[in-house]
Amino acid sequence: MFKFPLPRTAISSPKLFARSPTAYTNFIRGPRNFLNNNYKYVAAMSTSPQKTEWLCILPDQADGLERRLKVRTEHLEGIKRNQEAGFANFGGVFLNEPAQEGKALSFKGSILVATGVSKESVIEVLKQDVYSKNDVWDWEKVEIYPFKTAIASPLPYV
Repeated sequence: MFKFPLPRTAISSPKLFARSPTAYTNFIRGPRNFLNNNYKYVAAMSTSPQKTEWLCILPDQADGLERRLKVRTEHLEGIKRNQEAGFANFGGVFLNEPAQEGKALSFKGSILVATGVSKESVIEVLKQDVYSKNDVWDWEKVEIYPFKTAIASPLPYV
């Protein structure tokens, strides 16, 4: 079929590969079968699915401010646990207007960059958050998009 020999691929680490069941039986049948290139390697497949970043825009309910403030400490503790578990990469509140010295923040909702296998798996974790359980976030307006971080700078907490 080919007029030139195909290059052979070097195996970087034999631990990453497993011998196929036919390789051993072909070797037992005789060296001729073994030498006829019947000794095959099969790449070991990873069992963990590929994770993706997700940009989560979680607007608050119109009447959610009091509930937000009531459970905010518990929410921040939960987000910290999610961050340590590798779920939350970045997050914060988005506001109706810029923060001003001496003036209370005007909360509009939350932004989160999460890591998960699927949009559904991210929603599942977010539904367990205290803000979801206390109707702070308006799930009819929630937006979740696949995301890829291009740049990131560590900023000190404000």
